[in-house]
Amino acid sequence: MLQGRAGGFERELLDLIQATHAPADDQEFNLKPLLNVVEKIFQDASTFGIEGLSHPNSEAQIDAVTKLSSEISRISSGGVDYHTNTLALLKTLSSYSWEAKMVMALSAFGVNYGEFWLMTQFYPISLMEQYENVLRSKYEDLNNLIKVMLHMTKLIVEFQELPLHCIINDKAHATLLSSVPSAAYWTIRCVLVCSAEILGLIDLGQEEKITHTSEAEYSALEILEVAPGAPHWELATYGHKLKHIDAHLVMHLDLVTKK
Repeated sequence: MLQGRAGGFERELLDLIQATHAPADDQEFNLKPLLNVVEKIFQDASTFGIEGLSHPNSEAQIDAVTKLSSEISRISSGGVDYHTNTLALLKTLSSYSWEAKMVMALSAFGVNYGEFWLMTQFYPISLMEQYENVLRSKYEDLNNLIKVMLHMTKLIVEFQELPLHCIINDKAHATLLSSVPSAAYWTIRCVLVCSAEILGLIDLGQEEKITHTSEAEYSALEILEVAPGAPHWELATYGHKLKHIDAHLVMHLDLVTKK
């Protein structure tokens, strides 16, 4: 019964995701330079920004990413209806390919993430000591989730750029191809989750208070049958969800190219 409900939910969700997708040829661009920059941001948060892209469309991309980062910050501060907000962002990115949506969203989040880490350098030492355990747990969960988002995005980009002669298993290729929209949805949803956490941590530094997960988001995750776990469970459970998707993608990508 639960499997039937879960399957029905997944099909309904996929229909909603697909309805936001209207790719345009003029929105195609080389994703790897942008992905390399955002990976550098996550590795070294003291360096932030998306300057230095070497391909012709970099100015247009910088403008698009800057606008998207502002939009992510705006909707992340307005509430925790992550499902509705994720679909709204997907509509904003409707003209991009699935992998480009993921790279754009991660890049926009990377800008906000770098700025956030810069701000933490000015937190009062007394505040950091007072909330050390809470902050450490949040940072660890946040970083773990970011790592999975980045890995999954890189994997999807790699898959979509596979030359035809490398595709050995057509069935595995079709399965992986059908999984891409869902992977994009959950990656962008996790971008919003991480953005909301960052805003909460900024509030902590500015107002010396700790924000808590709302009952609305708790109920939303219950509906998705994702049970809360450790402290700051919203990050940990989203991380678990993404790891499951990532493992599925890794397995099928291996099958696609395995002789």
